[in-house]
Amino acid sequence: MDNVRAHRLSAARGHGRTHSGDERRRVALLKPSTKGPLEEQEDPLSDSMISSRPTSPPTSVRSSTPRPFSPALSTASSTIDPISTTKDLSFLLRPENFHPLPTPTLPAAFLRSPHAPTPNTPLATLLAGGHFHAAASTAVRQLTSLPVSAAPDTIFALYYTRLACLTLVNQTSLAATEAKVLGDLTSAFYTHPITGAHIVPWPLRVLAVRLQALGFGEWRRGIMAYYVLAQDARQEITRARQEAHPEEEALWLSRLHDLGIRVASALVEMGDLESAGRHLRTLQTAGPEDNTRQAAVMEALVWFRVGDLAAARACAERVAGKSEGRASTAAPSSDDGESTREDQDEFSGDITTRILWALSHTAAGAFPVAISAWRALHADFPHDGLVAQNLAVCLLYTGQLTEARGILEGLIDDPEIPAFQALLFNLCTVYELCTERAKEMKGKLIERVASKEPMGSGWGFATTEFKLEPGVGVS
Repeated sequence: MDNVRAHRLSAARGHGRTHSGDERRRVALLKPSTKGPLEEQEDPLSDSMISSRPTSPPTSVRSSTPRPFSPALSTASSTIDPISTTKDLSFLLRPENFHPLPTPTLPAAFLRSPHAPTPNTPLATLLAGGHFHAAASTAVRQLTSLPVSAAPDTIFALYYTRLACLTLVNQTSLAATEAKVLGDLTSAFYTHPITGAHIVPWPLRVLAVRLQALGFGEWRRGIMAYYVLAQDARQEITRARQEAHPEEEALWLSRLHDLGIRVASALVEMGDLESAGRHLRTLQTAGPEDNTRQAAVMEALVWFRVGDLAAARACAERVAGKSEGRASTAAPSSDDGESTREDQDEFSGDITTRILWALSHTAAGAFPVAISAWRALHADFPHDGLVAQNLAVCLLYTGQLTEARGILEGLIDDPEIPAFQALLFNLCTVYELCTERAKEMKGKLIERVASKEPMGSGWGFATTEFKLEPGVGVS
């Protein structure tokens, strides 16, 4: 009898897909290797490591130009070979994979706005208008209604839209749970049976790394997965160089740099800010100037968050193209809060450099100098929301509530600047500080925001984002 039972168990394991309530069984360990990517003598995310890597088998490239972040993936440029459609992806279409979204407590002004979407609004229109909550629900409806024979590029595009929209509406934990269904994207199941090319679009592979790390609570796994993707990117760079495809080489170089930035982001989410700063420094040793400059800017922001103003200002010096020697001796500002001659030099240059200088004064508490720097920036870039809001915050800290309120309300009324969460919070805070009719002023603010033309960065804000209790009525 025991032999018969054992035979049946063996046969059951040999046929079909193993079903288990434990999602970890689907997500296998990362590919083993005799020498892991974190054991390299040099940073494997550095461009200097590319030339020493062996060439991989030819694989497909989906696009010839870098794609900016978007919750939508284009299926028109997909180059998945028809043979990959024999993959059984029906497990991605099951309704039980997806969870209902919490109903947003939108103020009535948004619900009756002419810009509010309807249930029949196309997915592309929802994404273009920033209606990410509705887009997430629409993507699920389309996914679960697809036939089993649907093309992989259609399935993966909708899946990416669903996960990206969940992230954009602050439902990252829900997205992390749903990303587990994808399983191990480095497994052979997701590769072309002949060419070995990956059938999952690159943006979805990258997004899934963070979400699965969150879902399983394994940040080390997430960082290792980024390095695995970096190995694929380096192989594609080598292949593009050998085949003389400069556009593909530029695409994969940008993707490799993006992976390095994401590793630093993961370290920040882990709370290891100093390691994130050191890692960002390694990304500045080689590569295009724009990439090294971006890494230096991000390193400066990390040191601002740590509170190391000297290190942050040294990064600002590098961004400005100044000498390392001067960076080590430069001070954020004079003790009496007055502008020094060096500070006067910081009012010139490109916007990124000037913002870093202004932030250094703000972080040091030198508000007179900081306000001067932000005013100069605001005069040169009147439609920059980041600049205007930082100026308003500095004015708020120095008790200049009336001017701060005027600047923030100007951002709300500016048709070129979309409303954003921090702006709403700061303006509602100003209302609470300067008037006893704060609730009434917040109600008028809701009406103004709801009347703004939808933009791709997001439209529709919950009642709590206006510092009001859910269900509180405002006229």
